[in-house]
Amino acid sequence: MNTSNASRSRELDALRGIAASWALLFHYSTRYGELFGDGGAPFHVPDGFWGVELFFAISGFVMLMTLSRMRSAGEFVVARIVRLYPTYWAGVAITFGVMLLWPLPGRTVTAPEAAFNLTMLQEYFRVPDVDSVYWSLEVELVFYAWIVGVLAAGWLPRTRLLVTVWMLAGVAAYLACRHFGRAMPVIVDRVLLPEHCGYFGIGVTAFLDYQAGRASRASWLQYGVAVAVACLARGPQGGVLALGIAAVFWLVSQRRAGLLDTRLLVFLGAISYPLYLLHQNVGYVVIHALRAHAVGYGWSMLAAVAVSLAGATALHYAVEAPVRDGFQRWRRQHRPAVRPAIGGAGS
Repeated sequence: MNTSNASRSRELDALRGIAASWALLFHYSTRYGELFGDGGAPFHVPDGFWGVELFFAISGFVMLMTLSRMRSAGEFVVARIVRLYPTYWAGVAITFGVMLLWPLPGRTVTAPEAAFNLTMLQEYFRVPDVDSVYWSLEVELVFYAWIVGVLAAGWLPRTRLLVTVWMLAGVAAYLACRHFGRAMPVIVDRVLLPEHCGYFGIGVTAFLDYQAGRASRASWLQYGVAVAVACLARGPQGGVLALGIAAVFWLVSQRRAGLLDTRLLVFLGAISYPLYLLHQNVGYVVIHALRAHAVGYGWSMLAAVAVSLAGATALHYAVEAPVRDGFQRWRRQHRPAVRPAIGGAGS
């Protein structure tokens, strides 16, 4: 990996660290109190969806970056399975085990339900999540399915046009629902992802500019559509969030985001996936147990953070990193000679 690519990867890791930390602090400082009637948190981090939407923007960038190193749709599918499932299975097993030993009201599932969670498709079959944060992984799977469809159709060189059409379709869906006074149809919400498509689009747009080495005029239109659909989805707050994320990713695309490259954020980014998988219910168990013994909320939160970081670090080094490195070695030995082109008009 050259210096530029290494720097970019560290910046993206830093953004992952910020996203995971935001979700963790939201759940510990705000959501726990809402669920269990405990208002003693020393501070409150608002809206954990902010961190999740940042993850989706990162995914948009990283998936295009991944495709630039892939030779086929099959390799992409295998790479995603290897990247997501082994660590996820370990996270499901750990969380289910913790909840069996120290159950929390309304947050336990049966063994068959936990087993079905291993597919990562539980929400589509109305099976309860072992941990409710898993909903975002199902959104990611739909995004991957769209990518595979684009690859199969040979449309990858039209990426810029396709992502713009996708976001415009999200705008049209929201406007149509408002015009007819109806809620978003479930099939549209699950397949089109109108609430999240703008954030994926921001990441895709930033990668295309990064790849081209310059900002395209079309990118300003794409960023504008992304902000518009986010605003329609979640009001002015969603628009402001999308605008902020777009600004950060524009800096990444222009190689001006070096301030993100700090050891702490990069480390948190490296363990962000297992941290995201483990932090919520496991952290709630820690806080709940300590609060029951009259430990202050701040100290209980700190203990939950420490347990989650330790568990995520162990899971990263025991499962995530070895599986990733093994797959990379395998891929270097079994790669076809041709890889797909990515881009589009003005990219």
